Order: sequence, then structure tokens, then C-alpha cells
Amino acid sequence: MKHIIKCILLLVSSLLLSNCGSAGIKPIDVDSVEVDEISEEQSIEFKAASDVVYQETGNWDPEFSKLDVYYSNKVATKGIIIYVHGGSWQKGDKTSYPELNQFCQYFIKKGYIVASINYRLLLNQKAPGATYQDQANDIASAVKFMISKSTDYNSINNKVILFGHSSGAHMVTLVTTDTKYLANQGLKLDSIKAVISSDVHAYFVPWAIEEMVGTRFEVNIPSLRQMFGNTTEQQLLASPGHHINENKKIPPMLLISAGYGSPGASYNGITDRAQELFLNKLKFFGNKAWHHHYEQDTHADMMIGFGQENDPQTKDVSEFLEQL
Repeated sequence: MKHIIKCILLLVSSLLLSNCGSAGIKPIDVDSVEVDEISEEQSIEFKAASDVVYQETGNWDPEFSKLDVYYSNKVATKGIIIYVHGGSWQKGDKTSYPELNQFCQYFIKKGYIVASINYRLLLNQKAPGATYQDQANDIASAVKFMISKSTDYNSINNKVILFGHSSGAHMVTLVTTDTKYLANQGLKLDSIKAVISSDVHAYFVPWAIEEMVGTRFEVNIPSLRQMFGNTTEQQLLASPGHHINENKKIPPMLLISAGYGSPGASYNGITDRAQELFLNKLKFFGNKAWHHHYEQDTHADMMIGFGQENDPQTKDVSEFLEQL
């Protein structure tokens, strides 16, 4: 019986998506559908649709307009995870996460499909003149694409969860607090079901720059100013925390930060404090948000164990998703 229901939902959702314009795309509500999760001990074979073009390319390398989708033969009922890689806004790509297969295995077993995306990199010859606004628009474009194509990858649920690490964590929170990027794609904020933001300090860019003065991370300040502007006003526009107000219902957010002690770890506590500031502002305006700090982890190895049994981040992400 469950199989018949799932097939009917898959057909209906496909017809609905084919008949709606870009501005009319709505999340499919399948919360009432029962699903048999694969046990934690089981592995699952999944497919990869590589180098899928999600937007038209302008004066930048076409590689920046591609994503990879990971899915299985099992009908996905929980939605879409869109993974946004880090790299100081200037490096990395959709395959640079070393444990990506393990990451995908975990979420596919939970009933999701996963898209790992490329986007334009800053200060990069292959994307001349690219700005952080372009990056945010790329991410929003990928969201629109995956919502409209979810049934192509065996999903009957097109609700999106954004998962970003490092600079990718900044971008996923910016896209879901400054709503113009989603609006540019004809999407509303409720297109995003939740956000997971892993270890970044740039929720309030002017504050982060001030905190870096006099530390060994002060050498990074010129690069931040080059990317986000020299004035406080410019930097605030790039700050996710600046865009939170009483008129927006921000999707639930899970904020994750690494320990202080090791080289490069969370900017010696700046990230942890930045996430607390961001958390408090989210909650002040009535939004749901949680912050978990992992003292024993570094920024570099924070995502390495994700999906493994007894991994603390995996446990906290699971609990977060279960309460959505």
C-alpha cells in the first residue's frame, strides 16, 4: 500500500511541477507520508548525476554553474539537502569535501537526496568581477533548480535544507536572511525548510573584522575588505545578522562551531562568539535556532567524521532534523 501511495504522490508532484511557473513553485507537503528508514548499519548504493547545469552561464567558467546530485532507487520523502562548500569564498568546488560519499550516504539513508553545488568564486580569473552577491544568487538559483527537478531524482518532497561549511556557512545564512536572493529567482523564504551553518565567523562582518585586529588572523582583514567592502555600511549588507528583523520568519537554523585551541580553529573563539551573537538575534525576533560548540574539533577536521556512528555533529544534526 505504501508503495502505491508513494507512486501516486510522485506522479502528482511531477504534474504539479510541470504546470507551475518559476514564481509559483511551492514546497510539496508530504509530512504525512510514512517512510521506512534504512538502518544505521546498512550501507546503500546511490547514484550520482554529475555536472548538471543549474543555470545559464555568463562571463564565467561554466563549471561554476554545475552541481552533482546524489540519490538512490529508494523514493526520498524527507526533501533535498543542498551542500555549499567552503574555501574562504575563493577556493574549493562541489567535490572538494573529502568525506562527501559518507555525507551523502548518511542523508540518503535518512530519506533525502543531496546536491553539492559549484558557484562563482571571488578574486578568481575564471569568474571575473564576481561578488559575494553573485555567489548568493548562484545558491538561490541552485535552490530553484533543485525544487523544480526533485522528482527527476526520485524525491517526492521538494523542501530544501541548506548545509554550508566555512564560507559556505556564511552564504547559506545570507541567502536565508537577505531575502532578495531568493526573490530574484521567484522564490519565497518558505522555500527553505532549515539551515545548517558549520563554523564561520562572518555573521556580522564589521564585528568579526574588529575582533581579528591584534590577533594572528589580522592578516586576513584586507581580503575580507576586498570581498565585502571597506565601509561598515557595505560590510553590514554582507552580514546575515544585519538582515534579521521582526518582519521575517527565518527558517530553523543549527549553528556549529569548532574548538579554540588548534591553529586555524574558529579564529581562536571568534566563530563561537559570532554564532552566539547570531543565535541571540535570531531568538530575539522569535526564530528557532540552536548552537553547538565542539571544543575538541578543529575547523579543518570538523566535517571529516560526519555520518559516522558516535560522531557528535551527526548526532546533533539528526536531532535537529527530527524536530523540524
